[in-house]
Amino acid sequence: MSIDGLLLPLDGVCTAANALHARAWATVLDARGVQVPARRMQAEIGRPEAEILRRATGSGPRRRYGPRIGVRQAEVFRQLVATEGRRLRDGVPDLLQTLHDRGIRTAVVTGLGEETATVLTEAAGFDPDESADAFVHAGEDEAAGALPEKVVRDALNRLGVEAGEAAAIVSSPHALRRGDALGPVLRLGLTAAAVPDGPFEAEPFRAAGARRVEASMQALADETDNVLRQLGPQTVSLASEQLLKWMEEALSAARKGGEAGEIPIGSVVVDGDGTILGRGCNRARETGSYTRHAEIEALEDAAGSDLPDRSGVVLVTTLEPCAMCLGAAVEGGIDAVVYALEAPENGAVGRMRPSRAPAGTLPRFVAGVRREESRRLLAEWQAEHGSGFARRLLARLDRNDAASDAREGAQS
Repeated sequence: MSIDGLLLPLDGVCTAANALHARAWATVLDARGVQVPARRMQAEIGRPEAEILRRATGSGPRRRYGPRIGVRQAEVFRQLVATEGRRLRDGVPDLLQTLHDRGIRTAVVTGLGEETATVLTEAAGFDPDESADAFVHAGEDEAAGALPEKVVRDALNRLGVEAGEAAAIVSSPHALRRGDALGPVLRLGLTAAAVPDGPFEAEPFRAAGARRVEASMQALADETDNVLRQLGPQTVSLASEQLLKWMEEALSAARKGGEAGEIPIGSVVVDGDGTILGRGCNRARETGSYTRHAEIEALEDAAGSDLPDRSGVVLVTTLEPCAMCLGAAVEGGIDAVVYALEAPENGAVGRMRPSRAPAGTLPRFVAGVRREESRRLLAEWQAEHGSGFARRLLARLDRNDAASDAREGAQS
């Protein structure tokens, strides 16, 4: 297996706190003249605050409820925890001990601020600093039950583990997917198992990308080794050093296609032990067929390798796959997709769902590996040959990067 780190949310996974989060929301909304049943609110726990309010009530927080509604929700939540208590879910100590024995580094994570997290851990008699390798909370209370991307990043840094080597346990499907967008866990490149805490059936978790769903933490703890193999079946590590090497093979294929006048996109298919099974570059101009994408070429080159019967196969490509290519990868049982450059116009990573087959799995997605090299290769090809797709892609990337830089500047 290739899992070196596991993230366990404090509220929802370690403690059954989602019902109290929902009751706290129902209380603060009722005080503002809006009646929403707590069970209805619980179905939204795990989303950002603005989404919770919009979906449950139809209005955003500042427009109708004032900017401090989230602060008040956290206050009520703390009161409920102090009054009613909250215990650790059965199986959590067993799981943490088993992971420690296996050499898997663990982080307890939460979008709660320090004060609220302390109230919850003390009520549960749980010391995450003693039980796990890291305890990471938000600087201040985020949306109740949500897991912010920054907390996930901070946890990985604290553990010294890369996203491609990590996984998470979630209690709400909203941590994995929100509409057509990936949630923070999958977007950052982790895989996930699920133990519901709330009115969720197994199917929404599977549709959102969870690789395994268990009814209790104890059931998951009892199956730790099998769960870890599902979360990361490769025998080779998906750390950056290995990914950089594979991406160089994909870039080499892309250069080969570019020299032949094709748009320079390249792909390789790699077995779970690191063996390259197939290579491909775009051949659409040569063949006159719009289906001859680099990923399809690589998958077909590897077709004699019985891909569906292999474990942990990785597709490495210089550009985010389109729906056709990613669909082929999912149907072929590809376990991980590693790509260099995002494709805002037609990339399908956020849109793809797991196959409904019994063994259907959403691939792990690792983005940004040698991103600038792929972009530079496309820009050089565009200057010499040119295509409408490459021109639009590069222009869109320029706009997106400029907007991202502006946001970071405003936050600093």
